[in-house]
Amino acid sequence: MAFSKIIAESMDLTDAYNFTGTLQQNGAGIGGNNTPCFEAYANSGQGAISNNTWTKVQFDTEVFDVGSDYDNTNDKFVCGEAGKYYIYGMAQLYATYDENNYSKIAIYKNGSVIVQDTADFRNNNSRVRPAKIFSILDLAVSDYIEIYVLIVSGSGNPEISSDTGQGDGGYYGTRFGAFKIIE
Repeated sequence: MAFSKIIAESMDLTDAYNFTGTLQQNGAGIGGNNTPCFEAYANSGQGAISNNTWTKVQFDTEVFDVGSDYDNTNDKFVCGEAGKYYIYGMAQLYATYDENNYSKIAIYKNGSVIVQDTADFRNNNSRVRPAKIFSILDLAVSDYIEIYVLIVSGSGNPEISSDTGQGDGGYYGTRFGAFKIIE
């Protein structure tokens, strides 16, 4: 229902107004939900992984999964509704003896790398890298998304940890999530 002008003054936006009906802009409905959506994290971490080898990150605990599109058994998001999705992932990448020479994190779509980030520490080695990646991807039904990492360590075994290393017992730094963007 349109406003009718009762008095020749503007609306006082400090007053409360109740509206019923559908919110529209130029006759078209607006708003919506960013679903399907999910987030999962690595509760226990993966421990040691092979040096200089792409490894799929295991996200074993779901925080939420609206739409039931996260495959907890295979650690991947399987698109159930076509559209554009904001995808994000992060992983705590460790190397013993402060020898994380360089590391990579990638979003894989249908088994192939689609987005990748690299950090090179060869001149100033690091023990841990909080690797983060994100992208907006156009997905069709049945497309699947996974997060992979690669760590090149000078010695010892690299690993994927479940926490931030701060010992706060509940903040998991290895996470994976996605939500559909309202178009």
